[in-house]
Amino acid sequence: MYNRRLGYKMFAHFCFVGIVFCIKNAACDSGNVEPGQCVSRFDYDYKVLEKLSQFEREIKELKQKDMCEDSQKVAFMAQLSGTLINPAVNTVVVFDRVSTNAGNGYNSGSGMFVAPVKGLYSIHLVASSRSKATTNYLHLYIMHNSSQVGYIFLDQNSDYSLMRSTAIILQLSIGDTVFVKIGNTGARGHLVGCCFHTVFSGFLIN
Repeated sequence: MYNRRLGYKMFAHFCFVGIVFCIKNAACDSGNVEPGQCVSRFDYDYKVLEKLSQFEREIKELKQKDMCEDSQKVAFMAQLSGTLINPAVNTVVVFDRVSTNAGNGYNSGSGMFVAPVKGLYSIHLVASSRSKATTNYLHLYIMHNSSQVGYIFLDQNSDYSLMRSTAIILQLSIGDTVFVKIGNTGARGHLVGCCFHTVFSGFLIN
């Protein structure tokens, strides 16, 4: 079937070239062209074939570009479903309720985003705490592999609930990890879950 289709395609091309060739010869024989304009009887049809091949290459490149662009759509958003009370230092916060995961980079089991493509990323963290004693505190670190690259502290809110957020820009390679961990905590530090109080998200810029 493939060879037959290819044969039909080539036949159509040659028919087209033959028609153009006849027209060109008629124009060359009419005496209305400048000397040397018709170099040979095969010159024009060769150029037409060359142009058709160029069109095919350009169409193929455009299709490949579209496929590449589609495959590089990366974005994620996940929230913490349950409240954490005085979690241990260095605990990875698992944002287990995923609402967006284009590119499948975020793992709701481990809480880690693993970059599926190389590029520049925007990473966001929103964290909330209930009112608590001034001696109770909770710090969150955004980690890029083993390096701290962002920070939120939920302190000094004895008579009100607290929501804070931060955003960072990271250059990531394929396989790099980005995650949130408990950096420090005191007494009964709260990290409120449910209802978009605590959210981890990010997307590929380019």
